[in-house]
Amino acid sequence: MTTTSDTTHDTTTAPMVVPDVGDIVRHLRGHHTVIGWLRTTPDTEDETTQDAPRPLLFSTRANATHLRVRSIEAGETIVRLADTEPTKDHALFSRGTIRAAHAMAEHLDGRPTGHYEAITVPDIGDTFAHDGATQPLTVTAWLKRYTPPMPDADSADPLARLIAELPDLKPPLVFCLRNEAEYVSASGHGFLILPVGKVTPSGRVAWPQSHLDYAHRRAASLTGEFVWDY
Repeated sequence: MTTTSDTTHDTTTAPMVVPDVGDIVRHLRGHHTVIGWLRTTPDTEDETTQDAPRPLLFSTRANATHLRVRSIEAGETIVRLADTEPTKDHALFSRGTIRAAHAMAEHLDGRPTGHYEAITVPDIGDTFAHDGATQPLTVTAWLKRYTPPMPDADSADPLARLIAELPDLKPPLVFCLRNEAEYVSASGHGFLILPVGKVTPSGRVAWPQSHLDYAHRRAASLTGEFVWDY
């Protein structure tokens, strides 16, 4: 007599283990220390907002979909949990610091952070492929759209007055810090400016650390400078 086995194989994917505060994770841009947790807002059936980036909320560890992380190279940033890999390393955080982080997470859970779910802003030195370029391009700086203050009779901002008087004039971009960026500039195929969402890093440029440090200082020195031709 032939019998069939009742044994079935579980093909479900095990849930990701959420790192604790102080754990060190690996991400595209190196190793980062976890300093907090965030989560996306629930999906909505409103068709007008389905394609819009969802706000990120503060979260407890158990419900996190994103991590707040910090490193010497990249500073503080937000990354998707799914894009990280755990390591066995830990920062030298005291137990009191970790307990305080959990208590703060419980207190803030569900409140808006002011950040939105989006592709992590590429770092200076990240490389990526681009149509028409035979070699990877390298990110060199960050930019955002210039938002002029509301002009008034006493406005001292001539650029705000100009934009108000010429509504068809395309507002300039302005160099900014990484956590404000909507665009990046890139070298390797002339000088290009691309939206952050169009850039998918695939590696790092083979520059010595001193060159990378200089590139970061130069990007910081450009903050507030305008770019009109983009």
